[in-house]
Amino acid sequence: MICNICLNPKRKTRFKTSRLVICQWCVTELIKDKDDTPKSLIESLRFNYKNNEIGKIRPIKFLANSQPTAPIYPEAELQQASSVSLREATINEGVLTSIYRSLFNDQERKKEAEKIKLSKQNEIMERYEAEKEAYRLQLISIEQAKKSYLELEASLPKRIEEYIANHLSFLRSTTNQLKSKSDRLLRAHLLGLINADKMILNRPDEDKYERLRDHIKSQDGHACVICHKTSFDSELHVHHIIPLSLYGTNQPQNLVTLCYSCHNKQHPTIKVPRTKPNNSDSRIPRKSTFIAVNIKTTGFFNEDEIIEIGAALFENGAVVNKFHSLLHTRRHIPDKFIEITGITQQMVDSAPKLDIAFPQFMSFIGKSNLVVHNAAFVMPFLQKYAKTFGTIIINNITDTLLISRKKLPQLEGDKIFTLTNYLKTKRTPTNRALDDSIAIGLVFLRLASIKDESPAHQTIKKPTKRPKSINKPNEGFVPTIKSLEKKYRGY
Repeated sequence: MICNICLNPKRKTRFKTSRLVICQWCVTELIKDKDDTPKSLIESLRFNYKNNEIGKIRPIKFLANSQPTAPIYPEAELQQASSVSLREATINEGVLTSIYRSLFNDQERKKEAEKIKLSKQNEIMERYEAEKEAYRLQLISIEQAKKSYLELEASLPKRIEEYIANHLSFLRSTTNQLKSKSDRLLRAHLLGLINADKMILNRPDEDKYERLRDHIKSQDGHACVICHKTSFDSELHVHHIIPLSLYGTNQPQNLVTLCYSCHNKQHPTIKVPRTKPNNSDSRIPRKSTFIAVNIKTTGFFNEDEIIEIGAALFENGAVVNKFHSLLHTRRHIPDKFIEITGITQQMVDSAPKLDIAFPQFMSFIGKSNLVVHNAAFVMPFLQKYAKTFGTIIINNITDTLLISRKKLPQLEGDKIFTLTNYLKTKRTPTNRALDDSIAIGLVFLRLASIKDESPAHQTIKKPTKRPKSINKPNEGFVPTIKSLEKKYRGY
């Protein structure tokens, strides 16, 4: 993943969330740059484009304001042509011809003079008519220039705004590296990191800010985006990438979830206050209430869909209530998932639709603490479905996958089947959502009883025992551990 601001693939990213990826270089640049503001840069773009357009239409304006001179009727030239025609006719004659015509035949000379007169007058009139036509065309051009100039001048504000909108749209959608500092600043503004006027904003009111923090933590999987510690390991804070005192915003793109230690490192000049006592334990106590959740999907990608949801309510270490539902989907279920889960296409075709089953699930979990295995896989699916109903899941999330990696570092494999066998829980997974959710809850209770930095264990090999197969379309089929872990990664 590359930085969303500079789009430079060579720079190492600092904060990575589902909302924004940014490198430390861009964070430092945005914090140190106190001169230019996004608003002033936009005004500068507007001013430069306006001057450029005015330069283009200036010749049109000059033509529109020009006053051509109308041609004058050549009366004096015509008279002059008449007066000089007889002299030119005489000059053109030879000596003998001139003497002869002067004495005996003056009419021939007058005829020649008349021809010369008519020829000159025709040339003068032709030139005059050409000047009149050129004048007429010039007037037409001036009228067209006036009309064009008025249209261009009237549409200039609209074209300026279109240019600004297109430029900002380009900056928002481009995938090419941005080398201009002003472009990076504008892109940071478009992505919600800094405000347009670079004004110091206040935090929202406490209730609204609390909901915002819960939303950010939920989107980040209730884990630090730097070291990936969860609420089980450390208290979690919500940090402004660009501080409010340095013109940052309260937009979700400018907020990240950090553990207490990582949050302190972002503020080297101050000590970040804790939100709870230093010796507090953020894990869910054994005697409290939580809901273990598991889902089955048609695949591992965003476009895949949930086909089964299971949830088990635990109180005082025991299951007191359950929720289970298949979900109707039109997507084809791959054969390998049918083999693993036993959920056939016919089963989901007749299952309740999303608008019936999912609201029931949301009502079941309420605001309870949720325990899942591999939250990075499970929560995006649940959040995607929650958004279709105009809500989000802001419950506290605990991930048994992350806990097991910390508390059982020498255990080979972190699949839920591996954990149930190692911890010897009463319930083993069956690759069905409800059974697996109960197994996840029991694994969590066992993990909660293990202290951090547990004594070194011998390397535990992956169990060879095969899970029981239930509701399989092919009688007697039992998937192997290899097929479970390879084909159904993350469960």
